[in-house]
Amino acid sequence: MDTMRKSFQDPETGGAFMERQEARTGRQFVFPTAQLGLAALASGQSDVAQAAFGWFDRLWAAQPELPHVLYASWGPNGLRTVADQDDEFISRVDFREPRQAFYNPGIGAAFLSRYYMVTRDERAREIATGMLRLSASGTEAQYNHWESMQICKFGWGSAMAAEIDPAGDHLKHVLRMARWYIDSQRPDGSWVPSGFLVAEPNDSHAIEKTAEHTLWVHMMLTSLAAAADRGPVAAGQQSPQRTLAAV
Repeated sequence: MDTMRKSFQDPETGGAFMERQEARTGRQFVFPTAQLGLAALASGQSDVAQAAFGWFDRLWAAQPELPHVLYASWGPNGLRTVADQDDEFISRVDFREPRQAFYNPGIGAAFLSRYYMVTRDERAREIATGMLRLSASGTEAQYNHWESMQICKFGWGSAMAAEIDPAGDHLKHVLRMARWYIDSQRPDGSWVPSGFLVAEPNDSHAIEKTAEHTLWVHMMLTSLAAAADRGPVAAGQQSPQRTLAAV
């Protein structure tokens, strides 16, 4: 976390760089910023998490093509709507089209939901819900696991959002993603990357993707298992009966 704080978080924007300093272009993206924010919350570094949230707040407010397109990158001149570093796949997501980086809303919502649990900042819940709606209203091609695995984090983000918004419609997306994980799992228990990116996956690809998907499934199960207990607290519902029972 010291390395991330000192070397990978932009002190002005709160966003996270992907590259080491010697190869840095100034680009910041949704998924490393969400990862940084989650790690900061887990380690009690509230200033790092707050800065990461500020980055998401500005990124979301600057979006020009919602609800169909998410620009997932920030640069020295603000929101990057033009891919000038050969990174259009990860920086611009069109939810009407197949073969997109569909994972961005899921990991973004996971961080924002956890941030809401800690801070009760309604803006965090608002952005998390908005991001997940991009996936929920997107093309059915997102779920074509034979071709693309990019939707994988949608279940995780939806499960986290269900904790802070039990009355919302997030659980139906968690259940759909649970089925997606079952359908996309190979007979040996592994998962592999998107076919359009890795046409002939090897054991190394399978190990990496299976480790990732196992983590998301575990987090989905954790949220579901805690729904009757932690869910109300996560959502800010402090019932006297529950508090006494907990004591």
